[in-house]
Amino acid sequence: YLGEGQKTASELTELTGMSKANVSQHMNILKARGLVHCDKCGTFCHYRLTSPKILEVCEIVRELILDQMQITAHHHEVLSTVVPLHQKDPA
Repeated sequence: YLGEGQKTASELTELTGMSKANVSQHMNILKARGLVHCDKCGTFCHYRLTSPKILEVCEIVRELILDQMQITAHHHEVLSTVVPLHQKDPA
């Protein structure tokens, strides 16, 4: 959601369905790692990504995970055709 622009913790809570405490904890971790910046405006903190390249990295990682899931699904499919042959009752 931060790829769309800055958001407050309340907005992120509403968008994600996570608790405000959980969102705050995640944002603090991302801030500590330099991935998110917090712009204070009164009592509100507007979170934003520190670089648009973060979205590019996330998309690459997402593609890698999806590729790996497809490979794993294919392996399971192949194994499901082989394993029953070896499990036949010898009697």
